[in-house]
Amino acid sequence: MLVQVKDPKGKLYWINPLYVRLLKEKGKDRTEVTGVNSSWGTPMVVDEPMDSLAERISVAMPNFDAAAAVIAMDDEQQQQAAGATVAAG
Repeated sequence: MLVQVKDPKGKLYWINPLYVRLLKEKGKDRTEVTGVNSSWGTPMVVDEPMDSLAERISVAMPNFDAAAAVIAMDDEQQQQAAGATVAAG
C-alpha cells in the first residue's frame, strides 16, 4: 500500500514503503526519507514526526506469510531451511 506524505512546500507525494531505506529526524516535526530506488535522487523531507511516519510505513508494508513461503519451496529448499534452523539451535 502506498503512503501519502507532504513536503515542507505543501506538495503531496505517494511513496512505496518497500523502497524506503532510512528515516532520519530533521528538526521539529520533520523527517528525511531516503529511498533505495536510484530514481529518488536525493532524500525527501516531509512534514511529519519520524515516529508517526515510521508507524504509517510499517502498517502499509505487505505482510510476509512464512507458511506460504515454505509451501512455495521445493523439497531441497525445505530440507536446507530445516537444517539451518536446527544448526541455529
